[in-house]
Amino acid sequence: VHVDETRGTLQSLVELSASQIVFK
Repeated sequence: VHVDETRGTLQSLVELSASQIVFK
């Protein structure tokens, strides 16, 4: 469960970073 939550959080952070880079 913890591993899945960690992966989900990392994926969300990566998507957020990618979105910010794209919009910049």
